[in-house]
Amino acid sequence: MIRHVDSLAPLGSNLANAYFTLRNDHREWEETLAYVRLGLGETVEDVSIEAPPGGGYIALQVKYRGTAEPTPCAALSDGTLAYLAFVALYRLPGAGGLVAFDEPETHLHPALLGRVLDMFESMAHDRPVVLATHSDRLLDGLSDPVKSTLLFELDERRRTRVLRPDASRLEKWLADYRGLGDVRAEGHESEVMRPAGTEPSE
Repeated sequence: MIRHVDSLAPLGSNLANAYFTLRNDHREWEETLAYVRLGLGETVEDVSIEAPPGGGYIALQVKYRGTAEPTPCAALSDGTLAYLAFVALYRLPGAGGLVAFDEPETHLHPALLGRVLDMFESMAHDRPVVLATHSDRLLDGLSDPVKSTLLFELDERRRTRVLRPDASRLEKWLADYRGLGDVRAEGHESEVMRPAGTEPSE
């Protein structure tokens, strides 16, 4: 049903209404569209809302340059829909509070993940953002992995222990590796992590 919203619902179930709201804020729409194009390419002409005859219901569609008709939501890839949802999450005013997301890398092309991570880091200036991930590429993209990363693992007695990067150790490893994710992918995370709450190494 057509309605204005101030935040994205879990699982993006109100995505069409999110873009309906964003389009109606004309001062912000061009900037929102710029974020869409940043991830999906300059061939995106518009993200519009279709209102089928009968009224009451709306559907999302994307118009690409060179196509006669917009592409309906049902024909968009999972990655495209996921990216549109992240843009809506970022651009809607929201109600504050915690933003928590499990595996944001799912369905995304690796090149899009960096764009999405930038949005999450920007949101983190105003509210807590918690991401659960298995993606080494996401870890490599963090602007400050020492402050923003916690590793949860089971010890030999299957109790959860929490580790965080040690700044001085990680700095040495980053002379040869792209980032924390690259270090972890090569199996060296034990060399750069320390128990959370303990003093960093000298």
